[in-house]
Amino acid sequence: MKPIIGIIVREDHNPKYYLLNSEVCKSVIRCGGFPIGLVPHLSDIPFMVQLCDGFILPGGDFSTSFDASFMKLVRIANKPLLGICLGMQEMGLGPVRHMEKQNHKSTLKYVHYVDIIPNTLLFRIMNKRRIWVNSRHHDYLTTSKYIVSALSDDGIIESIEDKACKFFLGIQWHPETLIDTDVNSYRLFTYFIDKCKR
Repeated sequence: MKPIIGIIVREDHNPKYYLLNSEVCKSVIRCGGFPIGLVPHLSDIPFMVQLCDGFILPGGDFSTSFDASFMKLVRIANKPLLGICLGMQEMGLGPVRHMEKQNHKSTLKYVHYVDIIPNTLLFRIMNKRRIWVNSRHHDYLTTSKYIVSALSDDGIIESIEDKACKFFLGIQWHPETLIDTDVNSYRLFTYFIDKCKR
C-alpha cells in the first residue's frame, strides 16, 4: 500500500484560493507515495496527523500559526516530516532574516554548491560531501535549535535535522523541480517516502 503524504497547501495572494504545489505532488507520486493536500485548519490537525503517513511543508511566502501547531503534533506523533524552503525555515525554530545579496534567488537549474556535514541524515541519504542545488529563497535561517547538516558555499544554512525523530529534515533548496533529471533529488524523495511506509 502506498504511503499517504500530506502536503500543506499555501494560501494564494488572492485569499479565495489555496495552492497545492504540483511539482511536490509529482515528486511524491514518482517516488511511490500518494499525495493529498491539507488545508490549514487548527481543529483538524489531530485528524490530519492520524490520516497521513508522512508530511511535507513546502515553500511559500509567509508562516502561519497553523504551521507551528501542525509541526508540534507531527513531532509528538513521530511521523516523517520534510520541509522545503520556507518549510525548512519554519522547522528550524530560529531567527529568519532577509537576504541582502541576491545570489540565492535564481531561476537557473543549478545555482551553488551545498556542503554536507558527515554523520548526518542528509549525508546518509546523499552519500557525498557536496552537491549542486537550485536556490529560490530571499530569506534565510540564521541559527537553529536542531542539527545543521548542510551549508552553502557562502555559509547559509541549507539543511536542518533532528536525530530524535524518525525523519525530520528541512532543506533550503527545491528538489521537486529537479526530480526528473537530478539523482540527488530523486534519492531524497525516495528515502523520505520509504520512511513513510507503514
